[in-house]
Amino acid sequence: MDDNGTGRWSRGRLRGRPRGESDSAHDGDGEHHAVPHENLLGCSGGQHEPLPETGAGCTIGPIRVINLTDRVYPMIKPGLTVHRLELFLAVLDHGGVGRAAQACHISQPAVSEHLRGLEAHFRVRLVERHGRRVRPTAAARVVEPFARQALALLRTAEQAAGEVRGLRAGSLTIGASTTPGTYLLPAALGRFHATYPGITLRLEISDTREIERSVTVGQLELGVIGEAPLVPGLVAEPWVKDELVLIVPRGHPFARRRAVTANAIAGEPYVAREEGSSTRGVAERYLARVGVTLTPAMELGSTEAIREAVAAGLGVALVSRHAVLARDRRIVAARLAGPRWTRDLLIVRRPGTPLGPAGAAFRDLLIALAPRTGGVPRGSARR
Repeated sequence: MDDNGTGRWSRGRLRGRPRGESDSAHDGDGEHHAVPHENLLGCSGGQHEPLPETGAGCTIGPIRVINLTDRVYPMIKPGLTVHRLELFLAVLDHGGVGRAAQACHISQPAVSEHLRGLEAHFRVRLVERHGRRVRPTAAARVVEPFARQALALLRTAEQAAGEVRGLRAGSLTIGASTTPGTYLLPAALGRFHATYPGITLRLEISDTREIERSVTVGQLELGVIGEAPLVPGLVAEPWVKDELVLIVPRGHPFARRRAVTANAIAGEPYVAREEGSSTRGVAERYLARVGVTLTPAMELGSTEAIREAVAAGLGVALVSRHAVLARDRRIVAARLAGPRWTRDLLIVRRPGTPLGPAGAAFRDLLIALAPRTGGVPRGSARR
């Protein structure tokens, strides 16, 4: 390149000098001497000095350098990259740029360019050239162990990411409302753990609205709930069918009936779940549909507590049929008269956010197990 500020050298003379400055040095006798390239870089005769800070301007011998990166390393973009660190270590390990280029299957000029870019980034000379061989500077010896450690950590990170992709490591946190979380998901979690023992699993059980909120804000990757979500846009996918049944103490007159009407239930003490429970919401919609209003004699915070209360003779309750599949001789499940009152248990997730490898695998497992846990998902996901 010519004298247009590009900073190239030609025939031992400095091109690209700052406007108004000479491209040659003056000694005390007024003679002109071309400034060698090594002097400009702060290295001459095997001696090296730290390269000055960029931007603020500096003086090297008689030459004023305004921007070290632009003037000293023209067309070289400084920067710290994995590739440059690898090439830097290859030069040190092989004792020369040419050998490093052969080992890395890259051209020798490309290695030199990346090495100069790394030197521009650190603002120090990293190697001294002696013929075809190079000698690391003191600065290179300081940088070297950190470069090796950084590359080792990156390899570890890549390996860890591969473990997650391959489901050999990682974690998965899901949530569920009480019925699916207590009676359905433990078996699915056991199957998943047997298949992917390296994945740490966590199940949070709460009411439906809390599970919705946790999925929406990203605290849970997946949720399983008992009624349609109220949060707009939350993706809800039908999973299994559930049915509302009446449970009564063994020995209760209802235990001998083939079906019990809602009007008959109105004459009994009624034990209900707490407000916010999807089971309670489904039961209230059923009662409203058949025109019956029930005032709970007591409200309990879990289906297990309701089962114990019913077994103790404190009343009757409407619960999920999955809650009474376990054999408990103290209570009896009675079918409600009229059309079966069913609902979909739903898998919910955030819209526009793809599931991670573990979340996607667990969702697929839930779908595969659906026929064994009470039903087959219908249609496509609701949005």
